[in-house]
Amino acid sequence: NNLNKNVWCGEGLNICNSQSLKFWDSLNIKGVELSSEIGIKEINEMNIPKNMETDYFFYGNTKLMTLKYCPISPILNCNLSESSCKNCKYKGLHFLQDEKNKKFPFKRFENYTEIYNSVKTNLFSNIKELSNSNITTIRFRILDKKDVDIYNEYISKYEKMNSNFFNNGTKGHFLKSAD
Repeated sequence: NNLNKNVWCGEGLNICNSQSLKFWDSLNIKGVELSSEIGIKEINEMNIPKNMETDYFFYGNTKLMTLKYCPISPILNCNLSESSCKNCKYKGLHFLQDEKNKKFPFKRFENYTEIYNSVKTNLFSNIKELSNSNITTIRFRILDKKDVDIYNEYISKYEKMNSNFFNNGTKGHFLKSAD
């Protein structure tokens, strides 16, 4: 079976090797989001099909999990029906705090919740390595106004930007080998 050429394979597929790319290419997909668990070395070693676009997570909070459950539903004493979630006045960005006082953002959508890493991935200082790699698109995850401001500043100044301005955060697996 061939898929429509406008289909993208997202982060949930955890695409991290040439065999995965070959499989999805055989289904005629447009592009893939490469796993954030692989680094630049593995990305550059991949045999990426010529007509396939590649995406890599560049900035923001990495999604850790997707839940059907709403973490604030016990407090609200709601029934988690689609209509109650759609009209919930607590939709939006919230935080879960762990025993080390790390705050993990989470966002409730109409029928599921996404929980994100407490530390933002930040590859601004690695833009040259990314632009010289097999990656065709970089991806931002925008959760709040601060992320919007950073995105807008990056877009307006990315060629002139001092990389020290964006050195807060983690590089994730970008500089590490998956071996």
